[in-house]
Amino acid sequence: MPILWHMEMTTQAAVEAGSGRGGNRGGGGGGAQSLTITKDGDNFNVTHKTPRGENTADATVSGNTITWTEPRQGRDGDTMKSDSRPRSMATR
Repeated sequence: MPILWHMEMTTQAAVEAGSGRGGNRGGGGGGAQSLTITKDGDNFNVTHKTPRGENTADATVSGNTITWTEPRQGRDGDTMKSDSRPRSMATR
């Protein structure tokens, strides 16, 4: 499956924690993440790797917008779904 787009990021909380400035303000505490979009025929997939694990979801592309839904574990242990849609995906 060819990779169409890949991005790696580190949240500010992780940067501050590594610098000794605190930074854990609740939530997941931050950390390195990556987001990869692949295409297989007419099907798009998004793989999101976080310190909590890896999720792969089917994605829908319409014009220059891509959307997908990721399952995430809530603080109470229940699974919830999070809809994701970047503001725009420019093509060149």
